Amino acid sequence: VVQLLETPFVNLINYASLVSTNAARHRFVAGKSKTLLEFGLRRAQGPDGGVSASKYCYIGGFDATRYYLLSNFNSGLFGTVIGRTCS
Repeated sequence: VVQLLETPFVNLINYASLVSTNAARHRFVAGKSKTLLEFGLRRAQGPDGGVSASKYCYIGGFDATRYYLLSNFNSGLFGTVIGRTCS
């Protein structure tokens, strides 16, 4: 029974830690003066993958998201802003 609970819990924590840590490393290398915009919806898998990746990148230090729904629905929760691109 414990393994049935442990596997999804470890999976959720591992993904959040992976994306947040990677975002923090990008922020450290880019410095505070650069604006970092993430494209979580393009790289994530699963029905909630894009929203999760966007949230974790923001927690890790990115400035804005390109994911329109996250910036609108969660603006009170995370304060994310939508970034503009030329594409």
